[in-house]
Amino acid sequence: MAYQKLQGDGMNAQELFSKNGFSVHVWYCLSCGIVSKEKEVAENCCKRSNCRYCGEPVEEQHWLAHQACIEKNKIEKAEKLGTWDGWVVYEDKYYTSVDELIEELEDNKDSIPEYVFICKKKPFPAINIEHLIESIEENSYEGIIDSLVGLDALTEAVNAFNENNKDLVSYLPDKTKMVCLKDYATKEGASISHWIRKNYHGYKPIS
Repeated sequence: MAYQKLQGDGMNAQELFSKNGFSVHVWYCLSCGIVSKEKEVAENCCKRSNCRYCGEPVEEQHWLAHQACIEKNKIEKAEKLGTWDGWVVYEDKYYTSVDELIEELEDNKDSIPEYVFICKKKPFPAINIEHLIESIEENSYEGIIDSLVGLDALTEAVNAFNENNKDLVSYLPDKTKMVCLKDYATKEGASISHWIRKNYHGYKPIS
C-alpha cells in the first residue's frame, strides 16, 4: 500500500493516508517515524517525559522513567527472603550460591550489598516434533507430510534427544525475589565467608 502524508501543522503526530486519500487509521511520529494506531501515542512519542517514580525529567528518548528508578522500584517491590539455597545474580554476573558471591566480593575487597536478586530455573527447551512438522507444512506444498521419508526415525531421534537433555537447566534473574545479605555481616574476629559456611550452608529457601 502506498501512503502520502499531509504537511505538518506543528504537531508531532501525522496521520497516514492511502494514495487514494483514504485514512488508514495510523499515525506516525514526525521526529522518529515510529507508527501507532493511536494519535496520542504518536503525538507524545518523542516528547521528554517526567519520571513516573521521582518526577524528574527523563533525558532518554521513549523512556517513561529513569533506569535507576526502575531498578529501585523493582528492589522495593521484591519479596525479601531470609535465606536462599540456590543461584543468585549480582551486577549481571551469576553465582551458584550466596557463599560463592560473598567469597568473591571478599577476595576483591568489595562491599557486600544489602540484597541480591535470586535466580529461577529455565527448563531445557525441548524440540517439539509437532511444531517442526507444522513448519515443514507451512513452508512447502500441501500434503508434503505424506511424502516425507524417515519421519518415524526423526520422531524417535527427537524424543531421544529431549530425554537425554531434559535435566539441563539455565538460570535467569528473578526480579520478584531478593535474598537479604545484611544478616551475614562480619562478626567480630570472623570473616563473612567463614560465618556463612558455618551458619548458612544447607538452609532452604523461604517459600
